[in-house]
Amino acid sequence: MSETAPSAKPSSDPAFSAPPAQATSSSPPAASVLPKIRKPLGRTLGVGAVLGALVPLLVTAALLLDVNANAIKADASRLHAAVTDGLARVLNDTFANVERELQAASAALVDRARTQEERVAVAQALIGASPHLEAVAIYNGSGERLDVLRTSALELPFADTLPDNVDQSPSAPKVQRTGTQAIDNEPPRIQVAVPIVSDGQRTGTLLGWFSLGPVQAQVERLAALSMPGYADAIFVADSEGRFVAHATPSRAFGLESARSEPLVAGVTLSANENSQFAIQSEAVRADGTEVVGATLTLQGLAQGMVVVAQMPRSVVYASLRTMRVTAGAVVVVAAILAILAALLLARSMTGPIARLVDKAGALARRDFAAVRVPDKVSARQDELGVLGAAIAGAAQQLDESEAALLTETRLREGLGRYLPNQLVDLYVNNRQEDVLAGKRATVSVLFADVVGFTPMSAKLEPEKMCALLNDLFTILTEIVFKHGGTVDKFVGDSVMAFWGAPEEEPEHAAKAIEAARDMLRFLDVGNLRWKKRYDVEIRLAIGINTGEVVVGNLGSEKRLVYTAIGEAVNIAARLESVAGPMQILASRTTVDAANELEGAIPLGPQTLTGVDEPIDVYVIEI
Repeated sequence: MSETAPSAKPSSDPAFSAPPAQATSSSPPAASVLPKIRKPLGRTLGVGAVLGALVPLLVTAALLLDVNANAIKADASRLHAAVTDGLARVLNDTFANVERELQAASAALVDRARTQEERVAVAQALIGASPHLEAVAIYNGSGERLDVLRTSALELPFADTLPDNVDQSPSAPKVQRTGTQAIDNEPPRIQVAVPIVSDGQRTGTLLGWFSLGPVQAQVERLAALSMPGYADAIFVADSEGRFVAHATPSRAFGLESARSEPLVAGVTLSANENSQFAIQSEAVRADGTEVVGATLTLQGLAQGMVVVAQMPRSVVYASLRTMRVTAGAVVVVAAILAILAALLLARSMTGPIARLVDKAGALARRDFAAVRVPDKVSARQDELGVLGAAIAGAAQQLDESEAALLTETRLREGLGRYLPNQLVDLYVNNRQEDVLAGKRATVSVLFADVVGFTPMSAKLEPEKMCALLNDLFTILTEIVFKHGGTVDKFVGDSVMAFWGAPEEEPEHAAKAIEAARDMLRFLDVGNLRWKKRYDVEIRLAIGINTGEVVVGNLGSEKRLVYTAIGEAVNIAARLESVAGPMQILASRTTVDAANELEGAIPLGPQTLTGVDEPIDVYVIEI
């Protein structure tokens, strides 16, 4: 049996030749896998830019408007409080002065150091010097009017007897407000009662009229200064709900009713109230005008009177309305500018991105030439330009790698017919010079031969015989490759394989034995098919030996074969020739290397043809 039957040289076999330079262009382009654009980036950028510009602006405007509204409300509250408080002080001062002047006149009337005429004269002098009192009437303890002391030409009314509303009980207040009198084109007059007390006993009463002219003047002055242009800005109402001082004087001169004023309607008007408080509120007047104002009720002699300062809401919040209009205009202008900027930005980005999408589509279609064409995107100095250059580079690398892959695939397909996968990998990875060069190696060599091949070949037609052997050798080759071996050659009806080269394999002997066992096991299944198809059964005889050989490329310049030669190969071939059907014979070196003493039956030293020394032979159990 020859040891070096020829095999194809990879470099000269057409199966190993490289593909044409343009092999990739001949294959049909792949279908585009790019999805349909449902949310254009331009629209997204536009909406994002508008929202990014408007949302902060709207929030800022809302906050500023809220702050401005609070500030305006606080300013209005302070203004109204200041106006009502100032007017209340004027009223209280006026009433206090009137009370003091009447009490001085009352004290003069009971001065025992003077005569009756002197007392009246002193009281008349005090009243005449008063800047407030215009007329005073003297009533005795029985309530009868004794005299009237006047300081003005106005005929202010005094009843002949003390009015019923004057409280003369011991618990009565020292000063009482007893009436209000309207005067044509004049501020109203207030009547005040003061008791005349001598030795702790009430001996009479003084009734005095005084003008609210100073209060009216103050109301007009404050209205002109703080709330100009509004006729009902400031007023004072008495306990009976009538205007006694008003920014529009005629309304106070006629004692018009103040009950229709909403800021007054909510206040209990009573001369017996003993508190002073201010209420800032908003209300709607009968004419539909919304007003904002403060209400202050008075105490002391002015108890039951109320001071009101108010302004139309439209006037108070005029600046806020202006600010709202301004803010709205700013928001609209900002929205327009944001939309324009977004459109420009989107256009500057979506155009290049669209071209990049086209390139990606061409890349998906494997149209590498279209991707590599230079354009404006690749010339950009930003991220899009880098992305365009990256896509073009990827296209070039894919084009080159696809050509290399096609070449490698064709090489693997051709070499895989003759060489195991690891040898093919080494050859494809350009290491064949190191791998296929001749070297010494310790290997395990296996020969498997079909027993009774000659009678079988005479029985079968040549075509069926070839088909049967091809089927057998295909499976045997796969078994060798499965266990990491190298198929050296097929010689007629036998196959030679070895383990331990071209790459070192520490367990080459064990793998060779396991491959032999798998070959025989396979026949149990294969024979079922072959018996049915060819009416034959295959039986193998296998020999295995381990030893040092020379492995490498051998042959001529035009024809090479990767094989193993040496004494170890001859011994394996001789073991196969003496093995019986479905028997595996192995040398002692193989059994020792595989540590298979338990699964090996010794036959003792055997003399083999062509081998000088007897060889210890073992039968390997399946």
